[in-house]
Amino acid sequence: METGGTCSTAHAADDIDILLFLKANVDEADVVNRMITTYCDASGQQVNLSKSSIFFSKGCGQTLKDGIKALMHVENESLTERYLGLPTGVGNSKNGVFKYLKDRVWKRIQGWMEQSLSAGGKEVLIKAVAQAIPTYSMGCFKLPRGLCQHINLLIRKFWWGWYYQWKAQN
Repeated sequence: METGGTCSTAHAADDIDILLFLKANVDEADVVNRMITTYCDASGQQVNLSKSSIFFSKGCGQTLKDGIKALMHVENESLTERYLGLPTGVGNSKNGVFKYLKDRVWKRIQGWMEQSLSAGGKEVLIKAVAQAIPTYSMGCFKLPRGLCQHINLLIRKFWWGWYYQWKAQN
């Protein structure tokens, strides 16, 4: 749910994103409603229901969904593909979900391969950029071993000059 409003401090209207997880039943929804009301009363902020959305797992029936949405006064039922740069629906197929990390590392490395870099320059780029790309995702998810090995392989090939060996052969 997204809230907006002013605080008693000098800060102007700050938007705050909040993710709440609950079991899909009327009692849990009522607890969340009371919790949000308490927050609004204490902070002086109000929930913007037109920007709020709710997401249900696959096992929820339509009647239950409609009842919870009505109780919480939230009509928008959706979940974006990404939230704060991370995938929201990971599921069992983690390799496909985190493919963007491998693609981002490869895109950076491709740009560096065209430059004539010293060993020190390569080391700085690897440590400061290539190894930093998956760090945020690793703090939230356990990445698949195969993905980590593939990213490591890309970095090793860049370090040892794989591109130039391949270019000389072709």
